[in-house]
Amino acid sequence: MTSTPHPAAARHRGEAPCRSSSATWAPPGTGGTPDELRGQLTGLGMPRPAIRFIHEAGTDEAKAELFEACRTGTVSVLVGSTEKMGVGTNVQARAVALHHLDCPWRPADVAQREGRILRQGNLNPEVQIIRYVTEQSFDGYMWQAVERKSRFIGQVMLGRLDVREIGEIGDAALSYSEVKALATGNPLLMDKAEADAELTRLQRAERGFRRNREALDRTIASCEQRISALTTLSEQIALAIPRRRDTRGEAFTMTINGARCTKRHDAGARLAEHLTSQLAALATSSHSSLSSQPGHLGGFDLAVTVRRVLGTTEAVITFDGAPGIDLRLSPDDVTGTDPGKLAVRLESRLASLETRHARTLTDIEALRAEADHAREDLGKSFPEAAQLARARERSDAINQRLQEAAASADSTAHEGATSGYEPNGAAAATSADHLAASRQLAQYSFPVGNPLPGPEASHSGEHARV
Repeated sequence: MTSTPHPAAARHRGEAPCRSSSATWAPPGTGGTPDELRGQLTGLGMPRPAIRFIHEAGTDEAKAELFEACRTGTVSVLVGSTEKMGVGTNVQARAVALHHLDCPWRPADVAQREGRILRQGNLNPEVQIIRYVTEQSFDGYMWQAVERKSRFIGQVMLGRLDVREIGEIGDAALSYSEVKALATGNPLLMDKAEADAELTRLQRAERGFRRNREALDRTIASCEQRISALTTLSEQIALAIPRRRDTRGEAFTMTINGARCTKRHDAGARLAEHLTSQLAALATSSHSSLSSQPGHLGGFDLAVTVRRVLGTTEAVITFDGAPGIDLRLSPDDVTGTDPGKLAVRLESRLASLETRHARTLTDIEALRAEADHAREDLGKSFPEAAQLARARERSDAINQRLQEAAASADSTAHEGATSGYEPNGAAAATSADHLAASRQLAQYSFPVGNPLPGPEASHSGEHARV
């Protein structure tokens, strides 16, 4: 990887970690890959001490010193393997570029490598991630394997229960597809990788748009249902307000179990006694709830329901004909509340009818606005429909060209085999090239048809923001 130092540390060199997963990588000083890499870098003018290898740090103390040198800018290039530079490698402070010298077998290894630079604490606003592939080499197969594994893992991690086949395409899988296409050296395959990436991005966007439309339909239905319920509630509250009788001050009167009380403390005590007896009866009953009508207050009959809900017990006092002002009490509220305050709380509920009515009307207006906004969005079409149509046409055209090229190569090889003519020289080379191209297309070409939805791929070697 390569990078540019952060402006705050302009006098220091930027760090460029290089990663390889080869288990047979020769250690430095044996004339293998490390020595060749160091030789080329020093030949370009980089100081030899600024190029370090993780394999040179054999102990935890040596690793800590090496990592500290990377963070301070003493080391410009750090070379190592995924195993030795994975979890615990805290060198991201000045890291500006990550170089994948080879392709690992697992997508998680790619993520682990790139996680060393795409981390919090990096002083650089942008970093580079570079992947190296050799045309017409085993690199194409390696990236194809990683692509296949990443595709499968991404589908499993979706956790969807409504599908029996895995076919989703993720960001990493598309990126690996592009690297695989680059390794074939066939420009048409590279065009296909790019076209498929764009097509899957647009198809995923369209699928998200359709899901959003379904959500809008549900939102409209929910709003209309709630508007209907709140409208009924509002009408009932409006009818209850004229029925209410004044209980303020000396006008207070409340009937409990046939006894007329003019003192709030007496009325609250009788009501608490009734609630306590109902709670005790529920404790010994096989029923989940018990109901009673102990009396009336302010022109409305009182209804009491004691019930068990999810392991807890509560008492609910409602006013018959005045919805939306229920009073809920726990057993501790019943026994621990001053009787006079219990009566006052019931009076406060009656006094809140106007407030409850106004809040209901406000909620109705908000729901109507939400439903209107959803209907407006529902009337819009997919904004990228034209781009999606062009992407489908481009992908189909490339698929057709790939099939024609493969068919042409197979036909040429078959004619040469049946004619008995044995070409030599330039003609033989051309025939061999055609046959190689045919095999290459068969090995590396992507599935023909409409790709399933997937996000837009990121290109190998592009800048990544931290």
